[in-house]
Amino acid sequence: MVSSMTRWPLPWRILGYALISLGVLVWAGAGASLAAGLGPPTSPDALTAAAVLAAGGLVLIVAAVGLSIFLVRSGRVARSPVSPDMRAAIRRSLKWVWLSYLPLTAGVAWWLFAAKEWPGQRGSLLGESGFMFGLAGSAAFISRFMSVVAPGRRLVGKSFGTNTLLMAAFTVVSAIVLAVLAFASPQP
Repeated sequence: MVSSMTRWPLPWRILGYALISLGVLVWAGAGASLAAGLGPPTSPDALTAAAVLAAGGLVLIVAAVGLSIFLVRSGRVARSPVSPDMRAAIRRSLKWVWLSYLPLTAGVAWWLFAAKEWPGQRGSLLGESGFMFGLAGSAAFISRFMSVVAPGRRLVGKSFGTNTLLMAAFTVVSAIVLAVLAFASPQP
């Protein structure tokens, strides 16, 4: 997406870069909050802040994508030429985007259930653990779509699939650590 932003008019490009930069900064804050929450002593408030910041970063990146769609549909930026075969492949792979909402919704539902079922820190940690499992599942579905849309794109020297696999592995490990901490923590 960043490579296509060079075709945007300057004010829109500044807004797009600002949204992406803020999203990355918010994700860095989420990582710092996660590290602070997992470190001794365990802090459920920092873990909750990490989840909220991660969601905020996602909203900012999605806003940048929405801005790109708005600029193309309003005619301010020309569409990239796409072959009819590629257009049909993208249309067929859209099912993976819709399926990616299932684990994400299940993760949010589990978070709400765990927070009500187990009082205190245990419910919070188990809820965040389930939410992170949902994020990993959602990323797995989205990677199928991205492999069709941008098969040759590389991010930080690695393919999108490799980056998604690394992110999902980190998310699953973090979710397991949160679940272990939930049962290791003393009950009130």
